[in-house]
Amino acid sequence: TYAQIYAEALRLMFATLSDDIGDTAEGMAGLVGHVNYRDYMLSMPGAVNRCFADLEAKKVLPWKTARVGSEDGDKVSGGYRRVLLSEIAPDCFEIERVTQRQEYGNEAELTAGEDYFIEGDELILIPGATVIRYTPALPRIDAGTDLDGKVPLPEVLAAVVPYYVKGELYRREEPGEAAEAHSIYEQRVAQVYPAPSRVQTTVKMVYGF
Repeated sequence: TYAQIYAEALRLMFATLSDDIGDTAEGMAGLVGHVNYRDYMLSMPGAVNRCFADLEAKKVLPWKTARVGSEDGDKVSGGYRRVLLSEIAPDCFEIERVTQRQEYGNEAELTAGEDYFIEGDELILIPGATVIRYTPALPRIDAGTDLDGKVPLPEVLAAVVPYYVKGELYRREEPGEAAEAHSIYEQRVAQVYPAPSRVQTTVKMVYGF
């Protein structure tokens, strides 16, 4: 949960921590007014959001999948079809692969700028049943986020977020520890999802074949 990430980040920052930090929304609420933690607690959402942006940019999130039927979308000039990304993949950060079903169940990968085009929110495709694989965007948090809510990350990636948070919050007062925490974060992200291992984990049926 978000509260567990917050609590672990504080534990990493205060190695000799004597206060009992509960890793729930209630426990975190009790720290907001604490003189030792208030500034860190107020900075937590921004640090977590920057980590989410970094994970998106690194393309280490498991891909998700959306499907478009062969007759779906609006016809446009040249025989292409047009579908809206906000409808077929509202959480899309960036499209990674686009394929179409061929004879005997095989899939052929389409070429960007030739078989398909992205224009703003529009995906323009050659006709055919299409599979879109994409890196998802992560929802951002703020002071009103339920900290008992689950973080939308695989557990192995969620476990590295506290290191990034520590690096962000300690940047000025403990630059050495901040740099070490960021280094651990980078190493563990690279170990968890090396580039060749990225695959999609969720299939979203938007339109039927």
